[in-house]
Amino acid sequence: MVSISEATLTKTCDEHCIAFLEILNIKIEVVRLCLYYYNLNSKLHKQDFDRKLKSIKGEDNIKVQAVNWFLKKSTRKTKTRNGEQRDIRVIHKTENFFISKNHIFSASINITQQLKLQLDYFTDKKINTILSSKPSVILQESKDYKLLFNKNVNKQVKRLIGFLFDYKTFSKKDSIYSIKWDAYKLSEKLKINTCLYCNRNYILTVTNCNKKIIRPELDHFFPQSQHPILALSFYNLIPSCHICNSNLKGKVSFSLEKYLHPYLSNFDKENAKFTYQPKNPSAFYGDTRNLKIKIDTSNVSNLERQINGNIELFKLDYIYNEYLETVTNFIDLQRKTNSKRIKDIYENIFTDSKGKKWIYNEKEIYELMIRNHYDSENFHKKPLGKFEKDIAKELKLI
Repeated sequence: MVSISEATLTKTCDEHCIAFLEILNIKIEVVRLCLYYYNLNSKLHKQDFDRKLKSIKGEDNIKVQAVNWFLKKSTRKTKTRNGEQRDIRVIHKTENFFISKNHIFSASINITQQLKLQLDYFTDKKINTILSSKPSVILQESKDYKLLFNKNVNKQVKRLIGFLFDYKTFSKKDSIYSIKWDAYKLSEKLKINTCLYCNRNYILTVTNCNKKIIRPELDHFFPQSQHPILALSFYNLIPSCHICNSNLKGKVSFSLEKYLHPYLSNFDKENAKFTYQPKNPSAFYGDTRNLKIKIDTSNVSNLERQINGNIELFKLDYIYNEYLETVTNFIDLQRKTNSKRIKDIYENIFTDSKGKKWIYNEKEIYELMIRNHYDSENFHKKPLGKFEKDIAKELKLI
């Protein structure tokens, strides 16, 4: 329904991409190293492994995560015979990687080759495209990937993709990526206060002394289950409220042909407007039973199907009819001011002690009177921004 300014999107997308390109490169380098050394166990091999692991640029905790993924996620066994955990705790203690009982993929050359092909596929250019490109481009990237690897996607390959594009860790409060980038940092940079799908519920990002408290849910416009390589794509992460993301959308598979992507356009831009329909004159005197709110899409030219798709899926017509009192309050204001515009009234009110008039523009007067934002690019900052502006315009208050 509402969207964020292009400048904010571009700047945040750049930061998101830079951070995750570095994280993914660390993971890829460490997994390559593990694939080379996993079936070797001499003291010299361990020394070489430790030295090369240390030389990889990046955060040690991400390196440890990558080695442990290789040890624990690539096999069903998670413990040695004596019950000791097989994972490594710190970057300098990698003995468990070389315990012969823990060797992984024994005699499975085919699996290692498939994993190497995956690692080779995700070049810096490819990762950058997946992380930062617009929705139509990343969707094509996902299709191309599946077309290329569809016949060779086994359990280990799926686990590798899940590890590289690891949304679960990214979204945790105690994410090991927090130093670089996580869901809280993304939400803070976007500076969005209300759900982009409904513009009705607050989705604030709140922290206190580095303690993470709340943040928006991030909806995957294209579902992770169908497009796993898009799990961390910037244009696939839509800040939204729990009601829209979980209760209403749920597992519905979105497409650009059926639903409106809030980073590409919004209701205001496409000329979809909130309007009211009185059933009889009593509606003009506070009788909400004889008043109906609807979203008029008759003047939408390009994206009518997508806008109607969002209206239907997120039940916007039904939900906004719970805000009838807002309309009756605006009608009451219009009636009491004899249908004068807000601007005309305020120009005659604001004078100083010497009788000098202070002139305010329409935007300033609207925001002072209605207590909401006038510009469409700021509708996301406060609930009902789009709704209240449309009703005020229809009643000719502005």
